Amino acid sequence: ELSGHYDAFSTSNRIRHGQSMYNFETTLTQSNLDIGVYGSVYLFSEYLANLAGDDVFSDIHEYWRESGSRTLDEAEAIVNSVPEKVYKKIDKSIDYKDKVDFDSDDEEWLSKLTLDFYMSLLKYDKNDPKAYKKVKGQTLLYDEINPADIEGGGRVIVALKKGKFKIPKDADEGFVYVGLNDDFEVVTDYIIK
Repeated sequence: ELSGHYDAFSTSNRIRHGQSMYNFETTLTQSNLDIGVYGSVYLFSEYLANLAGDDVFSDIHEYWRESGSRTLDEAEAIVNSVPEKVYKKIDKSIDYKDKVDFDSDDEEWLSKLTLDFYMSLLKYDKNDPKAYKKVKGQTLLYDEINPADIEGGGRVIVALKKGKFKIPKDADEGFVYVGLNDDFEVVTDYIIK
């Protein structure tokens, strides 16, 4: 079944068009059930286990169960369940330079974590999960999209012309725009307030 979910990720238009990893609603496209989000979450799970160890999921569950926090969220649980060296590595992966407003430091870190996840899909190397070598960068690049259709937690990755990045003139508020060059290296980042 996981193989089917992974294959769906590779062919899913919903992933290409800003689908969130939080929304598992299924739709019928071309007479096939589109379950690409399951594939996306599967790959993210592989990424997180590769980064923080196989025990990270039981650690998240344990933290969630024992924290006693009334305002506990996913970001807090993940931040408090990964090794400190993993936290520092991800925290240094991108510098928003105070141009991005988040509800908490944990939310900012989770944003960096998910960006690093998508970047690892674009730039597979031998240290990444084996499944990643099957992901073609084109799978993540969008054709066209109405920004209003991007869900919370979703993102769209575009191929830049000649590695140059400009925020779209009709950019919506609340999105983080990250510019990448031809080698998928981060060249700039902004938020529109």
